[in-house]
Amino acid sequence: MHLNAFGEGVAYDAMAAIIAGYKLGINIDDCIRGILNFSPNNGRFEVEKYGKNVSLVNDAYNANPSSMDMSLETFSTMYPKDLYYRIVVLGDMKELGDVSEIMHKELGEKVKQYEFNQVYYVGDMFSTFGVGKKLENADEVSTMLTEDLKRVGDRKIAILLKASNSVGLSKIPEYLKKLGL
Repeated sequence: MHLNAFGEGVAYDAMAAIIAGYKLGINIDDCIRGILNFSPNNGRFEVEKYGKNVSLVNDAYNANPSSMDMSLETFSTMYPKDLYYRIVVLGDMKELGDVSEIMHKELGEKVKQYEFNQVYYVGDMFSTFGVGKKLENADEVSTMLTEDLKRVGDRKIAILLKASNSVGLSKIPEYLKKLGL
């Protein structure tokens, strides 16, 4: 079947949902139909197109170490570095408690391995994250992205937004639309 969502983790979740539904007595065809009708929304790996060259992945509803890993891996698979100018805008993973610093440091190390063209970061953990350029808020991100898009020109561009919801990155698609992108 073809899912309307992206990521290896989504495929595993779909399989688990079908199995659970079947074990609870739901007809397998109804389980499959339900999965096929699912589509992500509210900043959960939503892919939006801007013009013919720009793809923006809004995955800014929530963030934790495993969702960051899945998002970065899926984004990199969908938008390979030899075909796209890749921009990632990341932000704090909230509510990690005592492991927050180590998780943000590990995230920064992973991000380096992907060789993204631009890395921006919004949040208090930037110095621990240690990669890219620190931006203060969604307004500043929108301005920077607008400048990047103009500078890159006609090349295919992919942008990933990923952070805990309270960072505010989920506002960026609306800002970009208001700017005429």
